[in-house]
Amino acid sequence: ETVITSREVQAYQWPRWAMSAWMQSLPPGTTLRILGQPVCAGTPQGPTLAWPVQWAGGQGWVLQAELDGVVGKPPAQAFPKGEPPVMWRKWCAEAPPSWMAVGVQGEVCTKEDRVRIRSKPGRKGGRIAWAYPGMRFRVIGGPECGDGWVWWEVEFENGIVGWIAEGPDRRDPKFICPLSP
Repeated sequence: ETVITSREVQAYQWPRWAMSAWMQSLPPGTTLRILGQPVCAGTPQGPTLAWPVQWAGGQGWVLQAELDGVVGKPPAQAFPKGEPPVMWRKWCAEAPPSWMAVGVQGEVCTKEDRVRIRSKPGRKGGRIAWAYPGMRFRVIGGPECGDGWVWWEVEFENGIVGWIAEGPDRRDPKFICPLSP
């Protein structure tokens, strides 16, 4: 799938914001071919998605913020069963747009805080365990709305199953982020 940029877009050598990773500025009107699934990427503002892309004469990564407002529609092949990319999904009126969907592989992407895994969605759900940055899981249920957050039922690699909020709070813009397979 392709998108056409309506403004200048920054391309990077690898999926993260860093001056050392910067490749070049792509001018408005550049056709970008989306090469695959996005991955979680770090920026000074917190985690975001980075998309692998190809353009005439090059290949690299573009951050989600660079694709917001481009001409064309968001890439649709990125997630299972033809679901549209979750970045554009607004599940709950009181919560920010979601990055997750059932079937998506993810990880805890807080800067350093642990996150509660609960017995049911919402802050009233009892804590089953703690999830730490970098712990990986698969989304198996949800979404549920509550307490200003989107909640997902997840199964961690260690076998723990429970509910986890997507975030944000004052410290982290998201508690969980999608991974590429």
